[in-house]
Amino acid sequence: MDAALFWNAILTLLVSFGGWMVRSVIADIKALEKQMFECQSQMNDKFVRRDDYHDDIVRIESKLDKIFDLIEKKADK
Repeated sequence: MDAALFWNAILTLLVSFGGWMVRSVIADIKALEKQMFECQSQMNDKFVRRDDYHDDIVRIESKLDKIFDLIEKKADK
């Protein structure tokens, strides 16, 4: 009977250690998910979408074209 008690104690320790490891890994995964969510939510604040950037560049180019036209008209006079 002592051998069965010994094996039960060893299995109990192994299962307890395995459960602790699984709980630790799950906690780390949840922390990583939280960090990724925060990073994704802040990404819109730091970066400009390509469409918005393209629209702004087109507006700037049109304004510069108007300015250059005015300069050329004054230079021709």
